[in-house]
Amino acid sequence: MTTSSAVHLGCANGVRNIVENLLRALELCVFPKHCLLCGANENYICHACEGGIRYVLTYSCVICKGPCFDGFIHTNCTSAQTPNRFLAAFEYKGVIKEALISAKYKKKIFDLYGLLVDLACEYFESIGLEIGADAIIVPIPSGKRKYKKRTFNHALIIANLFAKKYGVKVVPALIKLKDTPSQSLLNRKERKRNVKGVFAAVPRFAQEIKGKDIVVIDDIVTTGATMLSACKELRKLGKNAPRYVYGISLAYDSLNRK
Repeated sequence: MTTSSAVHLGCANGVRNIVENLLRALELCVFPKHCLLCGANENYICHACEGGIRYVLTYSCVICKGPCFDGFIHTNCTSAQTPNRFLAAFEYKGVIKEALISAKYKKKIFDLYGLLVDLACEYFESIGLEIGADAIIVPIPSGKRKYKKRTFNHALIIANLFAKKYGVKVVPALIKLKDTPSQSLLNRKERKRNVKGVFAAVPRFAQEIKGKDIVVIDDIVTTGATMLSACKELRKLGKNAPRYVYGISLAYDSLNRK
């Protein structure tokens, strides 16, 4: 890189940082931070309410739903197309539920996701999760209709925050082939049917993820249908498949939907 190029790059980065700081300041003027539960003018989750966050303390195998150790899929439940492990940080209730609904549907400041990712990473580190420097993070893709309506993919925002935290890359290795009804009101069988065949691996990223540890990211998991469908497509790459596939979400909704 020439000196001139370096100067231009430095100026561009400087301008970008100034613009980002101005936008952040404007957001805080329009949407001042207050606790989503008690309204305290402190943070989106104030210190007092943070103490009420319920973390996931026991895990169930995402395949058979039986108890498992730290999210590892049972050996007799695994196949060539299943993830190796699934982890979630929070139970989807109380302040976490309010926070994720606000960020996803009410278009609150995305700094909220940053706060949740920080808390989630602290929890994951406490249970021994290690993400290597050569790991790759893959967000659950959004359908075109939802993206047009929201103008953002929440899973991509969360993925970028996780990547920054662990110093790894984000690769959009999955696409959603068609729009589907929202999973939120469907039962277990309907959810599984709803996401069958809707994801596909992007061929041009096959070599990049070959033999790597892949972390598939979403905001909430309930039955695991979406996560399993997405991980399956990465596993189907055969000789270009990842070495390990992990599913990670911020929250787990333990609501028992038959």
